[in-house]
Amino acid sequence: STANLPSALGAELTDRRTKAGWTQQALADRLGYDVKYIWEIEQARKSPTLTTLMSIATVFDLSVSDLLKGAERRVSPSKKAAKKI
Repeated sequence: STANLPSALGAELTDRRTKAGWTQQALADRLGYDVKYIWEIEQARKSPTLTTLMSIATVFDLSVSDLLKGAERRVSPSKKAAKKI
């Protein structure tokens, strides 16, 4: 369900950020955003703009597509398995 996409994107961002060893403040500093905005995205209280998504993807050396695919897998993890059948 696309209704869960903001939560999935927030979880994806949190996972990538923590795997990189960054605090929310460290990510905010790299992006030039306020730490509250990062928190709001991670908590699905705000949806990032396309420009923000591009910036986030860049700091993780990803494409926006890869970032969104990671979030999409969280929403429908069995979708990939179903395609293989």
